[in-house]
Order: sequence, then C-alpha cells, then structure tokens
Amino acid sequence: MTTSSRSVLVIGGSYAGLHAAELLAQQLPSHWSVTLVERNTHFNHVYSFPRSAVAGQAHRNFIPYTGKLNKLNNQAQSDSSLSGAHPKIRLINASVTKIVDRKVFLDRMVDLQQPLAHPLSSPAHEPIHALSSSVLADSPAGSVVTDSGYASSVTTKSPTKGKHQLASAQSIEQIGNPPADRAPQQTFQVGWDFLVYALGSHMPPPLHLPINQHRSKLNGVAFLEAQRAAIAAAEKIVIVGGGALGIQYACDIAHRYQLLGQPKHVTLIHSRPAFLPTFKPEIGQKVKQALADFGVHVVLGERVNLAKLHADLEIQKKLGGSGKVVVESVSNENKHWEADLVLTCTGQVPNTSLMSQFCPLAVLGGTGSSGLIRVTRGLQISPSRLGPSPVETPTGERSVCECGLASLQISSRPVVPKENPVWKRVFAIGDCVDGFGAIKAGHVGWNQAEVAARNILASVAFLERNASTPGLHEAVDLDQVEFEQYVPSPPMIKLTLGLHRVVTQLRSAEDPDELVVAEKTVVPDPESNDPGQTSSAWRDMWGRYDLVDENQIRDGWA
Repeated sequence: MTTSSRSVLVIGGSYAGLHAAELLAQQLPSHWSVTLVERNTHFNHVYSFPRSAVAGQAHRNFIPYTGKLNKLNNQAQSDSSLSGAHPKIRLINASVTKIVDRKVFLDRMVDLQQPLAHPLSSPAHEPIHALSSSVLADSPAGSVVTDSGYASSVTTKSPTKGKHQLASAQSIEQIGNPPADRAPQQTFQVGWDFLVYALGSHMPPPLHLPINQHRSKLNGVAFLEAQRAAIAAAEKIVIVGGGALGIQYACDIAHRYQLLGQPKHVTLIHSRPAFLPTFKPEIGQKVKQALADFGVHVVLGERVNLAKLHADLEIQKKLGGSGKVVVESVSNENKHWEADLVLTCTGQVPNTSLMSQFCPLAVLGGTGSSGLIRVTRGLQISPSRLGPSPVETPTGERSVCECGLASLQISSRPVVPKENPVWKRVFAIGDCVDGFGAIKAGHVGWNQAEVAARNILASVAFLERNASTPGLHEAVDLDQVEFEQYVPSPPMIKLTLGLHRVVTQLRSAEDPDELVVAEKTVVPDPESNDPGQTSSAWRDMWGRYDLVDENQIRDGWA
C-alpha cells in the first residue's frame, strides 16, 4: 500500500456493511478511500424475499450497487481539488478467503483499477456456475463473467441527463468485446489500514442462496422463482419456525392463495409457547389472530426432529422436489405432519469463521467455531479469555455454550491474551456480533455501522494529527482515542401479516423512550393484477440506494 493512499476495508455489503462504507466514503480525508468486498453482485434485500417467493417480482429484490457508488464517487470528485483522483469507494465482487494483518485474500482475481471491480477469474476453489452452457458458449472471447451475464469491462460514470438505457433481462447479455488496451491491476490480495467485519449470518434455507453458484442477480431470481413454483404446486405446506420469517411465509402463502380462490393447507410449527416474546405481548396477539384469519394451522410448544427432516428434504431434492415429507415431533413419536413442501425457518448461524481464524479469542467458541464476535462498546473486536459478554439474554440464558468455553480451556484464573496492535484497527458490526443484548435485525446493524464509522473516523483523525509522516501511522497508540460507546436500541420490528397489513413496534415520536405498537394497511399496486404487489414499497427501497429513475424502477432489471 502506498503512503499517499490509505484504505478502510469493509467486508460484507449488506445493511450494516454498506451503510458503514457509505458513511466512511463521505467523511474520510481525501487520501483515504473505502474498499467494499461483497460476494453478491447486487444488494440483496432479504426482508422482501418471502413476499417475492410467494407473489413474484423477484428481480426487484436485487438492487444495483452502482447508484450509490456513482453518487459517492461523483461527490468526492466534485469536492476534490485533485483531477483524476482514485475512486473514493470501490466495490470488489468476490469473497474473502483469509484475513491477515493489513491484508485479505480473495477467492478470485480482480481488477482494482475500476470502482466496480468484477472478477477476472472464477473462484480459486470452484468454477462459476452462474450461467447456462448456452450463454457461456455465446459469450465473446476474453469477456468477464459478471452480475447478470458477462461484460467486457465495467466502468461507473457520472449520471447522464434524460432517461437511462436499461439493462433488462433480454439486453443485459448483449455487451461487446473488451478493449484491447486494458492494463488492469490484477490481484488476489487487498490491503487495509482499518477493517470492518460485517458478514452477518448464514440465512435459513428459504433465504439462503446456493453457495455453489455465482451470486448474480439472475441466479438469485431463479432461486426465488423456483421457490415460488414449489409453493404454487404444493397443497400441504409445513413451516418450521415461528419467528418473523416463518410468520411472514405462513401469512403470505395462506392469504394470497385464499384471495386467488385456491386455499392451501398451511401448518406453522413453533417451539415456543408464544410468538415473538421479545416484543410487546400485543405483537404476538396480532400474529396469532392474523394466522387464524388466514386459516393457518398453528402448533405451539413443539420441537421437530430436524436431523431427520433435513435428511428427508435432501432425498426429496434429489427426486426433483416430488414426494411427501413427514415432519416428526421430538417429544411425541406418534405426532407428525405430512407435507408436499417444508420451509425450515429456524435460526441464523453467525458468519464468523474468517474471524475465528484471524483472531480466535474474539469469537465465542474459539478457532473453527461459528460463535458471535466479542466487541467492545466502541465496536472494536475484543479478544478475551474472560468468557462471554456480561449481558444475558431476556430469558436469562447464557450467550455461549459450555462446549465453546471448554474449547478455549478457560480456567478459574483469567488469562489476558497477548495483544496484536492491529486488532485495535478491526471493528465488527451486524448480526455476527455479540451486541450487548441487541436483537439481530437490519436496523440494529445500521445503528452499529454509524458508531463504528464514527470511531474509525476519530481514529483516522487522531493518526493524522499525531503522525507527521504516513510512515509513523504504525507507531501511534490508538488507546488514546476517545470512542463513542454503542448503546443497543430497544427491540423494534416491522412485520407483514398477509399481503396488505403491516404491524410495527417502533419508538414513539413524542417520547423516544417509549415503544408503540401500530398497524397500517398497504394498498395493492393498481397496475398489477396480482394482489401481492405494492409498487410504493419497491420505489422507496430502490430510492434508498440512489436509484430514482422511474423507468429503472419500473423495469427492475438494472
């Protein structure tokens, strides 16, 4: 890394990571830049996956990063006195395979000259399975596989006046041959001065895009469309897990097919005696009433044999999705539920394996575990052998299992690990962290991103003040930086109950310390014959990512 340009690296471009990258790009000094590494070619709005898996419009869930990157880089160029300055923020479309001091390794080679660094090679450990053989056969020689097909090169440009030429599903693969004079900075490694770890959690199966495919928009759409076809074909559907995801699937499926005059037999099995106990009782009551209104068969306080279920689902998958699956109770061998389709909506697993290799003492469970990352109130990683965070869950349960503690060989005499100075430059945010009792949700990661970004900015300002030359950056003691302390927000939620109803628990406008439960009705899209479509929600979401052209929003294939 040159002394003239320093970098903050953000790993993970979802709700928390993208927001942190945006804040940093807006406020870092001119000779600092942000690099965002994200394996998905488009922002995945996972909160709307269930609706699209039921009612369609899957392509609208995958939102281009280019709008936000263009805006940030254009702002930086207009504010900079340097002509031809390097991009303030760049996106690398790849996966990180290893984190080491001051650099990460990627699973594929990328071109760092471009603000949007698409892969120049397939992942080192597997081929790209993104496209059909016919598409690959038709691609021009020397082209690069990218988001929705292939591209000769990718360059972000300033917004042009008038309407944009849309890259629809049909036209997106009509890109010409690459220029002959390309001289890219091709590399598998990316350096960093500060690191933000924002890899979140592995999603439950209905939301988890296949890992053996190129994480493109076309593949994401195909995944949700296949799920929609399976739901449409099934008569008996069993949903395991009564959290927000399971509730939304149950309500959307039952309500939509009720409106279409094709009611389905939907069963929702939940291991707890009540729905969403973290929130006010009124939320759970509204959920229970909505499920009853839609004719969903609800089973509470029942655990299912997940090991057998997963094995049976694998067999069904090999049979092309045909055949019945029997969901069995753990407590009562005579209790079971037959289904054409089973949606397992149970739990998320923190995506922390990279951190457990880089700094095992910062992860609950240590090396090789998938435990949460310990952080300080400043959201720096917190390597420690002192056990779990002092915060207990609302039920009083510990946030780490005893086997995890045993793997760290915790003794009665706490052992303070030898600190690596670079750890002070590593921050973690989002669903992957042990957030002092905060729930796992997009708005929580968003809030954590703001605190982490401000603390990194404070660290950078401290370095700039106390190092007369860039080479002295390494010697500055960051312990002297006064960090903002993260305070978890109270549990809040926005939950759809069927196609046209939303229930929320949010802060009161009059008193931020008070939580208020409210309800609203969503108006269906008048331009659609499908009762599940609401254009206003998509317009709002795409607008948040700086894509505001009306034709672009209507097309949805950017």
